[in-house]
Amino acid sequence: MASIHSTLSSNTLRFALSSFPKTNLQPPSSHIFFSRPLTFKGLTINPKSFPAPLKASMAGTNNVVIEVFEQEDLAVSLAKYVPIPPSNVHAINDTLSAEGAADDYETCLRELVNSSVITLSPSSGFPKFDLVLLGMGPDGHVASLFPGHPLVQENKRWVAFIKDSPKPPPERITFTFPVINASAYAALVVTGKGKADAVHSVLGKSQNSVKLPAGLVSPEEELKWFLDKDAASKL
Repeated sequence: MASIHSTLSSNTLRFALSSFPKTNLQPPSSHIFFSRPLTFKGLTINPKSFPAPLKASMAGTNNVVIEVFEQEDLAVSLAKYVPIPPSNVHAINDTLSAEGAADDYETCLRELVNSSVITLSPSSGFPKFDLVLLGMGPDGHVASLFPGHPLVQENKRWVAFIKDSPKPPPERITFTFPVINASAYAALVVTGKGKADAVHSVLGKSQNSVKLPAGLVSPEEELKWFLDKDAASKL
């Protein structure tokens, strides 16, 4: 069964969520670590008041900003602060095969583009989301794009399928990197000591010659990382 990969849309803000290993059509609950407004260039999401980050803008180059938080329990539901009409939630059809679900979801995206709900990036020609919200696995994967897998190099499809995922479930669908990187903004939310090595590989002074998928996330405007102390412990 293919994994859930939902696109959440609002009148002013559209969110693409990475793949989630679930087998129902309910939109996945997304959590992001906020202690103050999530602010990108010209884009702000205001949560309720929480303690300030341990370090703000710990490192930032080439439109990449990193924030590290003191507490792990700062997760709040994004849906509480961004009202999303149910009609703007587009879940995958998990009654189909992984290949069929990917084709069906790409057709849905193309219909949204044709109806001008989603625009195309002038520079790449791929659908342009305002904000893509991503997590990262301990191996550095994002969405369902895993290190060393051929899908990392996919440059034509909008939505691809995978039947041999190294992480259960084996069958998933995912946005491809051209779609992820056509977005205006991207937020990577990473927590836990088990991900510290991958965070260091992507953001630190690692000698690792292998480019992890998380390191390939490059939206057109700005990328922002939200880390807890454990995930940032090796920076």
